[in-house]
Amino acid sequence: MIVAAAAATASLLPMGAPALISLAVAACTGSSPGSPAKEPATPAAGTSSRAVPPGGLGTYIRAASGDLSTALTLNADGRYTQTAAGGTIDGRWSFRNGKITFTETGGGDCTGQRGTYRWSFASKRLTLTVASDPCQPRTNDFPAAPWRRRS
Repeated sequence: MIVAAAAATASLLPMGAPALISLAVAACTGSSPGSPAKEPATPAAGTSSRAVPPGGLGTYIRAASGDLSTALTLNADGRYTQTAAGGTIDGRWSFRNGKITFTETGGGDCTGQRGTYRWSFASKRLTLTVASDPCQPRTNDFPAAPWRRRS
């Protein structure tokens, strides 16, 4: 609308005035005269705005002990894989305000259930403490022993 008004007014002003109007429009829109309008910034392909927990993405492991999980892998796309003696469990994760929420999508006893844990990472060791989780097998597993960040 500003550009249309400037063009209409330019025909009524003395020579050189269209250039001044063009500069004024450029100052208001943030573009230079004759340049295309700027596109809003968007994340680069393959990047995510997902919050990443301290320690980062990747695999956390611990020694096998009974039925406990031996590996927990957090992927950048929000998926996780949990490996245990009985097989593999898949799900989705999200991290916010020092807590991680897991929602199992298949392979275990907690499918469709959301569990939230406090995330504590120090000296390459991860400790998960139950914040809220209705699924007993997961509450018995995740906080049972610390995890170590795989190098």
